[in-house]
Amino acid sequence: MEIDRTAALAALRHAIRLEVEGRDFYTHAAHTTEDEKGVQTFLLLAKDEGNHLELLQKQYDSLKDTGTWTDFSQLPRQRIDLDRPIFPRGMEEIEKTVEKHTTELDALLFGLNVETRSYDLYRQAARETPAPQARAMYEFLAAQEQDHFNILMMRYEGMAGPVGWRY
Repeated sequence: MEIDRTAALAALRHAIRLEVEGRDFYTHAAHTTEDEKGVQTFLLLAKDEGNHLELLQKQYDSLKDTGTWTDFSQLPRQRIDLDRPIFPRGMEEIEKTVEKHTTELDALLFGLNVETRSYDLYRQAARETPAPQARAMYEFLAAQEQDHFNILMMRYEGMAGPVGWRY
């Protein structure tokens, strides 16, 4: 049990770092982006990442202090395919279309990368955990990151055109 708890705490610390990185990045992006839709998108994502951070911190504290997972049964249940990557073709396709001088596109690209890493972490954790409470939390967070990815991808495609299009 101690090995499982140690591994779970390590996964939660990693998740917390990713959420802090995402929140801080989106906050910064909101303050440096000139487009009002971009500002609003980044502020919404920063708020969501802050909420995720709070949830993860509560879970971390509970597991560390009591050795038990917190029951997050009140979280909305969103079914996701844990075997499917968030962006099957990989980040390479997106990176090919971004030019070096595009600041908002760079921010969107970075955000897509953060969301992909977070989604992959939560997807893996949901598949590996034996605790139903942990699985529910990780599935919720994976679905949230998938939603964030979709928001950023729509914004990205609106600015750069769909990935795969060449002008």
